Amino acid sequence: MIEETPLVLIVDDVAETRRLMRRVLERDRFRVSEAASGEDALRMIRSSRPQLVILDLRLPQMSGFDVARELRSYEDPELAGIPLIACSASVQPEVRDEALEAGCDAFEGKPIDVATFAARVREVIAQKRQR
Repeated sequence: MIEETPLVLIVDDVAETRRLMRRVLERDRFRVSEAASGEDALRMIRSSRPQLVILDLRLPQMSGFDVARELRSYEDPELAGIPLIACSASVQPEVRDEALEAGCDAFEGKPIDVATFAARVREVIAQKRQR
């Protein structure tokens, strides 16, 4: 059986952050797409149906919190259930808690740990599949 190559959507308004995450994930054989805003992220989620979304919380206009809440409200259970990893430089417990309450499945601080990031993404995808 050929294992599918997971598609991960990286949502961050900082191009350098997206580039770093892309390099780390592609080195671990992920397919990667990128969005620079919450609005673009929701459009791309509907069209490409990624296996996981890495979501910056501090986005212009539509925050990552709002993206998570909107995605979780979708009627299509496949879309509404896409795993979300909140990724933020704001690592205070209240930010983490708000991200989880908004519907994120996990939280990673920035800067990311390049040695463990891809494994963490695989872990969150696997956890969601088991539910």
